[in-house]
Amino acid sequence: RVRRLMVTPVATQLGISGSFNGLIFAAYPAGMALTSLVAPQAIQLLGTRLAVVLGLSLTSVFTIAFGLVPDLAAMGGGEIHAQTVQWLFLLCYFVNGLTGALAETACIIMVSNKFEDKLGVIMASIGTVSGVGCM
Repeated sequence: RVRRLMVTPVATQLGISGSFNGLIFAAYPAGMALTSLVAPQAIQLLGTRLAVVLGLSLTSVFTIAFGLVPDLAAMGGGEIHAQTVQWLFLLCYFVNGLTGALAETACIIMVSNKFEDKLGVIMASIGTVSGVGCM
């Protein structure tokens, strides 16, 4: 018997498959990975403080949008289509990863510049905090 641990009640209720649910959860790190390629250049253009504020603000917007996906899909008054909802979930979570990585990279740059003499300790602390945050 197969147990679907990642499938949320909303996904089950809307008929989203366990496989697609896995894709939704994989969208965030995929967005982060893509942003990591261009984040340093973007931060250099924007400045670290603006990059943090912009990244956190946009992450907040897309986190709220992620939570409102079923409601947004039902706004037309018609039937909610699982395919529309699953792609909206995927898109919101992917963009969340894109914008979150911008803020995270900017924070790491700021901390690295502030504590250059203790860089090893700082990077270990960031790794620990990030690891605990993913649990």
